[in-house]
Amino acid sequence: MVPHSHDDMGWDKTVDEYYTGGNKDDQVASVQIILDGVIRELAKNPKRKFTQATVGFLQMWWERQD
Repeated sequence: MVPHSHDDMGWDKTVDEYYTGGNKDDQVASVQIILDGVIRELAKNPKRKFTQATVGFLQMWWERQD
């Protein structure tokens, strides 16, 4: 079993609202927080796996790293 995240880009909120967790009146969701946590946990154990179904969000996260 491989954990995954499927986050629709622009379904109920804008792409940026999903990424940052904005517009909490509609839904509490933050793709950035999900990916930050997943990457932190993957670094602790290289045997763990994860797949991100929506690569647009992964690209946003990657491009905003230092």
